[in-house]
Order: sequence, then structure tokens, then C-alpha cells
Amino acid sequence: MVEAREFIDGSGGIVESAMRLADAILPRLKEGARVSVSMAGMHGVSSSYFNVLLKRVMDECGPDAVRRRVHLRFNTKAQEGLYWRSREALLPAPEEPTQRGNPFHEVSSGGMEGPNKMEPIDEDSLFWRGATRVAEGILGQLRTAGKRGAVSDAVELLLNRMIEDINSLWVLRLHSAHEYGFSGAVILRAMYDTHLQALYILRDPRQSETRARLYLDFEWVERDNLRRMIDKNPTAVAGKLRVSPRRQLAEPHLDEQFNRIKANYVDKRGRRCRDTWYEGRLRSLAKAVRLESEYELLQRELSGVVHSSAFAMRYGPVISARHLLTMAWDLVFRVLGRVAELHEIELTDEQREVIEGSYASMV
Repeated sequence: MVEAREFIDGSGGIVESAMRLADAILPRLKEGARVSVSMAGMHGVSSSYFNVLLKRVMDECGPDAVRRRVHLRFNTKAQEGLYWRSREALLPAPEEPTQRGNPFHEVSSGGMEGPNKMEPIDEDSLFWRGATRVAEGILGQLRTAGKRGAVSDAVELLLNRMIEDINSLWVLRLHSAHEYGFSGAVILRAMYDTHLQALYILRDPRQSETRARLYLDFEWVERDNLRRMIDKNPTAVAGKLRVSPRRQLAEPHLDEQFNRIKANYVDKRGRRCRDTWYEGRLRSLAKAVRLESEYELLQRELSGVVHSSAFAMRYGPVISARHLLTMAWDLVFRVLGRVAELHEIELTDEQREVIEGSYASMV
């Protein structure tokens, strides 16, 4: 998490402060990474500040970097409003498929508004509104929580992924002109894997920091693996990447970071880094968070859909489209409950009841 206040210009210049922040985050954006920026302590920020920041990022990295890889955690609602007005004014069409204000677009900013006025008022819509209301109560407190660090950063990445996935399920529910059981099951499988990683990181406070750092630093193993694959791949695309000037510029930094962390991931034979940031398989995480039996059942059902087995293709997923949505919310609430514990947030009776029920109602 980058703190915007660390780049305030001493002379008080808004433009200079925005340029300093932009220059600080551009190297990470040019590597293809996501960057989270905290606006805590940035009082009296004007739209000019956001205009300069976003324009600089767009000029260097393109509009998609602003759309998808720059995430701001705001100090006030007024500050957030100024940001979005600047963003919408600067970004060229087409805008993101997910409109601002759609529930769960990201954890650190944006609202959660439930179905819009044109959506059918049926049982699913009422369920969505209720779940959204409960989640917003928790997320509203998380947005102002002061704790930052590796654990918060890692879990926020995972929770953001789940948020995007559940929003995709809702879009399918509202707008799909055909059956979406297969597509929904694939999304649910991704959410289940993601939520196991988040719960594993948060399971034991004594190990959370270490696990979160393993999750975050594994990025450098993945980058090194990608580089090695490109060097061996005979395709024309790989050939262009091998001689890219950007690779030459980034390689010293990649080598430095990979050498810094690789010892944490070397396999038991000491020959190569393991394939995942955690030891063992995903089942090991399920066992660690006491969900092994549930994992065993869901993994078998959802894996057939993901890999298009003959059985799954003939008979379809046994999980109904509607049940996919309720199960997805259960996963989100499980993680929200653990994150609330991390930030020592006092939950309402309703929120506690929903979180407790998310463990009982999955299978």
C-alpha cells in the first residue's frame, strides 16, 4: 500500500504532490502490477490533484492501467467523489464493462448499491439486496480500518477477486439469454479456491504475516517462471518478448527480487521452486481451515465442469444456477468474517448470524 501523504510537496503545490505520487507508482504499473494508494491524511485534496495523477498514469501506461490497476483507498466520501469525477472525465470510451457503483467492484472504494431500478423484483433480487446490505455494513467499516501490512494487502487482493467473481455471477443471472450453469460453476470453483487461500492466511494470527508474505512474494517466482518459459518458447510472440527493450530494463530488478525470496519456495530436493506459494496442494489448505470434507465434495463436482469431463458435459453441474449465487455469497461472508476479526471490527448480531450460517449452509 502506497501512502499518498508521503509524497506531499513541501511547498504545498498540488500539482507537484500529484506528480511525485505518480512517479512513485509508475515503475510498478509498468511491470504490470496493481497498485493500491491510501489517501489517509490527504486533507483538502482538489480535483486538480486527481486530474494530474491520472493524466500522468494514462500518458505513461495507458487508460487500462487507470481502469484496472490503480486502486485508491479514500479518506472521505467527498474525496472519493472528486476522484471518480476526474476519472470519468479523463478516461476515453469505452469505459469498463463493470459500471462504477456496481456492488463489489472493489473493496477499497466504490459503493454497493444492489440491483438497479430496471431489474426484476423477484426472490433472487431480494436475496441479493439483503446480502449486499449485510456485506456493505462490514465493508464500510473495513474501508476506514487503520491496520495495514502484508496480511491486509494479501487478503484484499483475494477478496477483490471474489468480489469481481460474484458480480459476474449476478450479471449472468440478470442478462444471460441462455443457461449459465456451466459458466457459473467455473466461477464458483475459482471463488472456492480463492477463499481457501484467504482463510488459510487468516487462520492462525501467529502465522498470518508469514503466510501473507509468502503469497505476495510468490509473484517473483511467477515472473521468473514466465521469463524461463519465454526463453524456451518457439512462438513469434515469445520471440518478440525475448528482445523487448522493456525486458532489458526490468530484468535487473526481477533478478534482485527473485534472488531475495527464492529460498522460501525451494522444494524438498532443493532443485527448483515449488508450483504454489503454499506447501502441498489445495487440499492441504482445506484441511488446515477444517473444510476438507466440503472441499472433497465440491472439488469433485466443480472440477468436472472446469475440465469439461464427459460426465459433466452430459449431465451438467448438479448445482443449480440459483444455488450458485447463494454459495458464492457464503464464500464471501466467510472471508469477510475473518477480515473483520483481523481488524477487530465489532459486528452486529445480524452480521454474525450471516457469517456463522455461511459455514453451515454450503453443502
